[in-house]
Amino acid sequence: ILMDLRRSIILVALAVVSYMLILAWNEDYGQINPVPKTTTQSSFKEQLIETDIPAPSNNADDFVTPEEIKQSDVIASDRPDKIDDNQIVHISTDVLDVKIDLKGGNIISATMPHYKTSLGSDDPLSLIEKTNRHYVVESGLFGKNGFDSSKNGPLPSYTADKANYVLSENESELTIDLNYQDQSGVNVIKRYQFQRDDYLIRVSYLINNQSQNVWEANFSGKIVRDQSGDPSSQTSMGMQSFLGMALSSPEKPYEKYDFSDLKESPINETIQGGWVAFIQHYFLSAWIPSAEQQHTYQSRFKNGLHLMGFISPVTKVEVGEEKTIEASLYIGPKIIE
Repeated sequence: ILMDLRRSIILVALAVVSYMLILAWNEDYGQINPVPKTTTQSSFKEQLIETDIPAPSNNADDFVTPEEIKQSDVIASDRPDKIDDNQIVHISTDVLDVKIDLKGGNIISATMPHYKTSLGSDDPLSLIEKTNRHYVVESGLFGKNGFDSSKNGPLPSYTADKANYVLSENESELTIDLNYQDQSGVNVIKRYQFQRDDYLIRVSYLINNQSQNVWEANFSGKIVRDQSGDPSSQTSMGMQSFLGMALSSPEKPYEKYDFSDLKESPINETIQGGWVAFIQHYFLSAWIPSAEQQHTYQSRFKNGLHLMGFISPVTKVEVGEEKTIEASLYIGPKIIE
């Protein structure tokens, strides 16, 4: 009887300690503040209620455009993996601290000042980075005249009016315009729009075709991630949170793929609207393209990197015409509402 009593006491003590560890973790990361509702192209936020820096990663394969989907050859890129510190634009809002490389115009770093790296740390949590791991988000124009297609030459070099942008206390929105003009006379503004108290970023291309020919390309958004673990995971109790991709379609609103799934069965699906995300415990990055179009969602694995994202149907801009192509990018905590 005495032996059984001791065993019971030990089990109860272990349960109490386990519970206290869980409470300590939730106190640091579990009490995620609700993210304000914002206008997006899909029901992205409602579906997610569950539970520095080298160059752009264009050395992996380009996605295949819907127009080329039957072709088997995918163009690879040999672009250098270096960054010029003078080509970095720094953006600070109340909830995000972001860096953009003007070579390609992509976000290469994103930290969240309201969330810390670990218990007791004063360092803001870094979600997008290439310092300790490879985790970046990219957007570009691919296909026939796309500036970001490896077959069309080097990445476009954008210009910006300033090197630092800050959302001031009396502002509710911050817009950053990156400018580029190709040799044929096509003018492009790659625009990032940030809202106060919001982790959703609007990314758009404003195309002004002053060339002598019809211009056409496909908008693509990618998430590129290595296979390293979740740096925010600190539990030693054997409980592993999900780490991997999530894909949403009207038929399957929330389908998850871990690293092994992505390596064994690459994704290639045509979906009306939808979104694609990379889930890391309580945090995620996600691309949400227009709900009014069908997009081709794809994944690839090459050189230890997972590429996951979408490519949209071709956009044609007639001579003298202007058009805007856009999608939304989310970088932040999971939604709890």
